[in-house]
Amino acid sequence: MTVKLEMVAFHITPVCENRCEYCYIGDTGRNAHPPYSKIEKIMNELANQDVKNILLGGGNPCTYPHLEDVIKLGYNLGFNIDIISNTLHFQNRTILRYISSFDATILGSSAKSHDNVARNEGAYNHLISNIQKLINDGYRIGVVLNATPKTYNNLFLTMKNLSEKENIPITSIRYVMIQRIIPQGRASYTLKYGLKKEHLGPLFSDLEKIRQTYALKIVFEDAFPFCLVEERFHDYLSPCVWGYTKGSINWNGDVSRCGADPRFELGNIFEKPLNEIWNTSPILTSFRRKAWVPQECRKCPLLEKCRCGCPLSNITMGDHEPDILCPYSAICSDRHIKNVRLQITDQILKNESIMIKDEQKKM
Repeated sequence: MTVKLEMVAFHITPVCENRCEYCYIGDTGRNAHPPYSKIEKIMNELANQDVKNILLGGGNPCTYPHLEDVIKLGYNLGFNIDIISNTLHFQNRTILRYISSFDATILGSSAKSHDNVARNEGAYNHLISNIQKLINDGYRIGVVLNATPKTYNNLFLTMKNLSEKENIPITSIRYVMIQRIIPQGRASYTLKYGLKKEHLGPLFSDLEKIRQTYALKIVFEDAFPFCLVEERFHDYLSPCVWGYTKGSINWNGDVSRCGADPRFELGNIFEKPLNEIWNTSPILTSFRRKAWVPQECRKCPLLEKCRCGCPLSNITMGDHEPDILCPYSAICSDRHIKNVRLQITDQILKNESIMIKDEQKKM
């Protein structure tokens, strides 16, 4: 069966003014923009492959010096163009009419908390100023919030701050999008930015408060195991569609299943057509067959709604594993942490044993 790729997250540059400690791109090669000629070739190839929707990301796409050309080319090629940015700063405002939606990533409930995460003093005020300019021009925005162990129970405060302190009209907000932080990029090999089971109840209660108070739509970009979330909150949830209808591509033409996976291991569109990659990749075939999903989950009637949560929520060298919170997975968070500790302990014991044997040989 052919799988139709409906939306591509296109990372047009790695450059960003912020230095978020958990940025999925990491630190390598972050200082230089790719040439426009390469971006142009990629966009033409995406059009040839019948892609209809593009989400421009980065890095921060608003830093790209040829953003005006990118937007106009995308419009002329018939793309529906969305953009997600840490600044929403546009040098040329005449291009705004070609953009379908604007998403702003807000990192904290105050200027101080936002700037601390961004590691960039003044980042919050700069973003808020640009949001207000967009709203004054008649545009609406999507608010993107990261749910982490530090923010899971104060997302309502972020929205309250936007409304009451920053005077952002709630009617100018299209939706609130919730993201999880995966252990990739600067967050590689650590789980400290990932949610724990005990965070889920307060998180969803906080989001319910946003919905009830402001009548805003809540959208989850990253999936959760349904069995860990109270049934009354199931209408918030949706399965992971990255690897089905959504995919990701970088400024070199490299393809990834997930928009937050910086490894881009599926192939390159200049070596093989995108739709061929999307329908013949062994990684994607494995992902869609769900043999990696625990047996209990495969029997569950909610499997197609849940798909075992976020496949990249765990520390992994692979493309997909059960959600780190999945209670039926041998690599769920509690067991994973326990296993890591056991492995470290085993290694210490082995090292001590080797040292003892070496000492005995010397005697």
